[in-house]
Amino acid sequence: MTRSILYHLFSSLVIYLPIIQSQRQLCDLYQSTTISKSSSFKSWNCTKKGYPLEPICFNSIYSNWKGISCNNNTIVEINLFTNNKEIHGTIPSSIGDITTLTSINFAHNSFYGIIPSTISKLTALTDFIIYVNSFEGTIPSSLCDMISLTNLNYHMNSLTGYIPTCINKLTNLVIFNIDYNKITGTIPLVIGQLQKLEILIVSTNKLSGLIPSELCNVKTLKRFDVDFNNIYCYDSCLDNVTFEKISISNMEPCMPSPLPTIIPYIIPTNIPTNIPTIIPYIMPTNISTNIPYIISTNISTNIPTNIPTSKPTNISTNISTNISTNIPTGNPTNIPTSNPTNIPTSNPTNIPTGNPTNIPTGNPTNIPTSNPTNIPTDNPTNIPTDNPTNIPTGNPTNIPTGNPTNIPTDNPTNIPTYNPTNIPTDNSTYISTNIPTNISTNSSSINLRKNTKTTQLSLTSIIIISIFSSLCFLLIIIIIIYYGKIQMNNHKILFV
Repeated sequence: MTRSILYHLFSSLVIYLPIIQSQRQLCDLYQSTTISKSSSFKSWNCTKKGYPLEPICFNSIYSNWKGISCNNNTIVEINLFTNNKEIHGTIPSSIGDITTLTSINFAHNSFYGIIPSTISKLTALTDFIIYVNSFEGTIPSSLCDMISLTNLNYHMNSLTGYIPTCINKLTNLVIFNIDYNKITGTIPLVIGQLQKLEILIVSTNKLSGLIPSELCNVKTLKRFDVDFNNIYCYDSCLDNVTFEKISISNMEPCMPSPLPTIIPYIIPTNIPTNIPTIIPYIMPTNISTNIPYIISTNISTNIPTNIPTSKPTNISTNISTNISTNIPTGNPTNIPTSNPTNIPTSNPTNIPTGNPTNIPTGNPTNIPTSNPTNIPTDNPTNIPTDNPTNIPTGNPTNIPTGNPTNIPTDNPTNIPTYNPTNIPTDNSTYISTNIPTNISTNSSSINLRKNTKTTQLSLTSIIIISIFSSLCFLLIIIIIIYYGKIQMNNHKILFV
């Protein structure tokens, strides 16, 4: 009995120990993240040394751990998808040792850090989905070794760098989604070699350049989204491609580039540089020394015999004797034989060679540098600040309001209508003693009327004089007030 138990235990160790050893990488993922604190993955459990407490895969295809799928007691899928970003942490590099993996889904979590390059060991991986996380760094070029990939979804992370130019090695790629990242550079031309590509989403990045015409060769492409980049145009061949969905808004077809106006001149590089400067002269060695010497034998022998032997006698002796005798016999004496001596041979010495010394070099000293000190800085103290208090504010009360009642209404009747006749015409002291005797007895009434009229005129004059005086007084007060305001304004201006 004991031997049977020991046998079964030994058999279990032989069978499960390699499996547990090979599944240790999941414990690395367990320890580098917060899976242990997640309510959705309580079934995950590892020892402190990083080993699973029990085999992860049992009965060949089932697993005790949520999100893990097995096949033939090997892990083929890790699915940690959540809706509320429960898991935080990084991807350990040891994940590349689970070479049996065919699918990884870490979507909708809070993973950060870089994508480990060891991921390239997963050559059987078909789905690598890590969208809506916080991964940083670049897309590793080792990704191109994962030749079985069909779905590559890096949507909404913080990835930078370029799209790997080796992406044409992923010949089985169907979905390529890297939108909402910080990818720069251009769309590589080799992407047109992905003949199984159906979905290409590269929008909301920092891509530049133009959309390559090689994409027109991808006949399987159904969706193409490139909005919100720095791409300014697309090849016109895309207008002839039928897409289920294409997003190339705010773009126009690229115009064909003009021919270059300057043809580059390429200097050949294989020109020898050791050209001899002295060309040697090679004396020919095959020159024949047998030069024939031929003496001419056809010399003419016809020598003339009629050579004259005497001098001619008919030589003319008529030599002209009218030769001019005024021919100068010597050289002229007035020809100057030397240069003139009054030509100056040097520059004048009285030309000033320096700057004048009497130019003032400084500013004038009599310019006042400060403001005058006799400007009054305070207000005058003798300006009246209040209005006069003795200005009458009402009309005078002693002005009569009615007409006088004692003014006679009729003219006197006994006023004489004739002038006296006995008035002397010269200045004399004669006083007439002829007092008229026909004076009316009512002279007293006449005098009363005269006194009344005089009184009336006096009252009227007083009233007029009073009114005029009041007006003059008011005018004087107004002038004083106006002049005081002008003085105050002038004082304010001076004070300012």
